[in-house]
Amino acid sequence: MTGEPHLRVTVRPLDAGVVLVVLHGEVDLSTAPLLHDSLTGVLRGHRDVVVDLAGVTHLACCGLGCLAEAQARAASRGGSLHLAGTPVAPVERVLDLTRDRVIPALHRRSALALALELAGTLPARNARGGHHHPPGDLRPANP
Repeated sequence: MTGEPHLRVTVRPLDAGVVLVVLHGEVDLSTAPLLHDSLTGVLRGHRDVVVDLAGVTHLACCGLGCLAEAQARAASRGGSLHLAGTPVAPVERVLDLTRDRVIPALHRRSALALALELAGTLPARNARGGHHHPPGDLRPANP
């Protein structure tokens, strides 16, 4: 152990107050402060946050606490926090055990696609898995 955090946080602002936060590595006691500070900073300037968990290899309880706190902070400001991506099995298991009680449900899809959809730059998905297009749009609903 070198003393360096084993977590990399990349912040990618998008349109309409939406930001994508990409995590790579472990979220544990030593890296939770980095996650907390990153999410707190992002929520100061953005309404909706999508957190990409696809690169997370470990998620400890303190990381869940950071996500739950960020979700509450976003909601108190009229925004939202979404979890997306397909994490490794142990991380997914932790999320499954706490879903809807502590943190938001995991969107098992591309975090970037979800963020772009929230920003209004990608058509929304409909219930059949296709995309919803505005009335008069001649593109097929399920390309």
